[in-house]
Amino acid sequence: MLIGFLPFFPMRSASAAGDSLPPPAYDLIEQFGDAVALTETNRIEFGAPAARPLLDEGWAVGENRPTSPFRWGIGDHSTVRLFLGQPRALTLSFRCSPFRFANAPPQHVTVSVNGRRVDEVTLMPGPRRYTVHLPTDALILGENRLVFSYAYSQAPAALNNRSRDIRPLAVAWEWLQIDEVQQSRAPFVDREAMPPALVLPAGTQVDYYLDLAPGSFLVAERLQSFGASARGHAPHLEILFQSANSGPSTSHTFAPPAPGRRIVLPVPGGSQGVERVSLRSIAERATRSADAGLKLIGLAIRAPAPRGDSRAEPGEGAAGPQGRRKYPNIIVYLIDTLRADHLGCYGYHKPTSPHIDAFAQDATLFTAATAQSSWTRSAVASIFTGLIPARHGVQGGSDALSIEALTLAELMEQAGYETAAFSTNANIIPKLGFSQGFHTFEYLPQNAHTLEIFQYSDKLNTHAFDWLTYRARGRPFLLYLHATDPHAPYSPPSPYREQFAAGIDARRGVINHRSSEHLTAADRDDLTALYDGDVASNDAGFGNLIEKLKALGLYDTSLIVLIADHGEEFYDHRGWLHGHTLYMEQLHIPLIIHFPDGWGAGQRVNTRVQQIDLVPTLLAYLGRDAPPLVQGRSLIPLLTSDTSVGDSRPVLSSRVLNAQPMDAVIDEHMKLIRHSDQSNLGVELYDLDRDPSEQHNLAKEQPELVARLTAALVAAPGDGAVRLPATKAALDDKSKERLRAIGYGD
Repeated sequence: MLIGFLPFFPMRSASAAGDSLPPPAYDLIEQFGDAVALTETNRIEFGAPAARPLLDEGWAVGENRPTSPFRWGIGDHSTVRLFLGQPRALTLSFRCSPFRFANAPPQHVTVSVNGRRVDEVTLMPGPRRYTVHLPTDALILGENRLVFSYAYSQAPAALNNRSRDIRPLAVAWEWLQIDEVQQSRAPFVDREAMPPALVLPAGTQVDYYLDLAPGSFLVAERLQSFGASARGHAPHLEILFQSANSGPSTSHTFAPPAPGRRIVLPVPGGSQGVERVSLRSIAERATRSADAGLKLIGLAIRAPAPRGDSRAEPGEGAAGPQGRRKYPNIIVYLIDTLRADHLGCYGYHKPTSPHIDAFAQDATLFTAATAQSSWTRSAVASIFTGLIPARHGVQGGSDALSIEALTLAELMEQAGYETAAFSTNANIIPKLGFSQGFHTFEYLPQNAHTLEIFQYSDKLNTHAFDWLTYRARGRPFLLYLHATDPHAPYSPPSPYREQFAAGIDARRGVINHRSSEHLTAADRDDLTALYDGDVASNDAGFGNLIEKLKALGLYDTSLIVLIADHGEEFYDHRGWLHGHTLYMEQLHIPLIIHFPDGWGAGQRVNTRVQQIDLVPTLLAYLGRDAPPLVQGRSLIPLLTSDTSVGDSRPVLSSRVLNAQPMDAVIDEHMKLIRHSDQSNLGVELYDLDRDPSEQHNLAKEQPELVARLTAALVAAPGDGAVRLPATKAALDDKSKERLRAIGYGD
């Protein structure tokens, strides 16, 4: 991000603003622990956890060689964040090695900084040291974007059928050294001083990410210089404001003032998302010293109305709950193939979900949440976009999410969020369009040749915990986690197999749509027991995530969503698995939302809601409007009114797989399923209040209602409504094999 500079802004005295300033909303001294401290670094060990905040796009999880740790650069480029307190010519030395295979072309690495190409290096086989030079005029004060672009990348799984690694590997990076940089002292808070002070050594920066109200002021009661440079040219303080949508920044520069003066600086904008407030200590290279810098005392943001320290209270309409101090972290945890009625908090009689049940006690549970589709890719596309499948276009097995889609991750990115996703399902991968808007997206590949196809939720946690622990601090984040433990083949690990399915042959859980044709009602108990063991395994993984969030101090202030993509059938309608019908065993999903600071805890909302409601709900909580094309509605009003109030809008679901598509609509308690003409099944009509298991078809008894609901289905996509263009997936053979292993064949 390039930062522009505006003209000098004069300091205002205490008498100019006086005591008329609003009260403090943020004490920036006390909140230093949530800020991002930037300093010049002369060496990056890529495989070390400490390097993670410096690495942006195109990096895999760190790995270890016997001799040295390293990290793979993946895809077509990798980006490094390089902070400079003073631009000058730099010499970069780095040690790396190309990913090699039979007949691999030469690996060329093009080096660019801030969008300017500066060099190209041809890598030799094996780890070697290389050197490039960065000219002064290509560098800026502050954060520089160093990009390594690769001539090729390749997935090991595409080269060897025994490999499970589908990452597009390019270069293994060990370390990077900057010869002209000496490691600077990092910013810190001097708590022994009275009053405490924020200390900015020369050539350092601190970034705060804040939810700022209109009319706010940044106030520093006192600015002091210290160290060797104070005898000559003291460092200057630069204050920058960067809006959440990365629009033009504004900057103001101050010299240490005479005693008794303070900085009072109006904050531009506000209420548009997370604002980045940056404080820099700037000194000429000739005057820089390790013991020189600035101190800020009484540093705070003052707002016309305090953000508040108490429990969040509900807001009105789209404004969302008020009283929060900043945008909350958001965690969306999706459990693939999870029926709502197999959780204790939804009435299940087996102890499959003690951790989810405890979470529900601390959150809002939606009793009647409905999926937009009965298969993963289509349903998750609805969760990500707030659009029904007919609008987002991900309906058939060869469909990918269009690049024109505006996803939840992109919307959160516009609001100033860091975004990351970790998926264990081969349907939710970058090649199918689901990485749009995510700064970090990692797919944990399954093994298509074992009973335990999926990476379990504990492995998912390992990657998520690494990201949570070593992410760049200060900026709020959106974290999407896609767990897949309950998906077939049902293969619960110990001790959940012994608890729920003792004595049942593990091979019984290996079923797919073809093999399930030979199953009968007699198989229900065994397969349900194995499935319940998988649910319990995933429940434990979710419980470990909650404990980790609590240990990191993130739980109380985060917005946490537990949701499923679809359910699963166990001979409820003489069938198995999912993706082939639109009955409620496949559409009734859990939706549980933990709002920050205990708001909504313990509530149960009985209004029928749907997956497309998640995007507008999260945006409404942040006080942001949903894009006009979004079809869902915010659920915030349901928590502030009578939760028994019905919803007049129809709930829509569809399944367009294979040759016989179908769609469904639920209007209050009546549900219509419409089959394709080729199926000869016509329509089905059910009263969900009287017949929740959908066993008595009322279509012949109520033809007028059938006609009305059929008209609602026809009108659902909207005449002339914008629909995303159909995009076909470009999958390699290994990706297709992995999809076939989980039931999505050609």
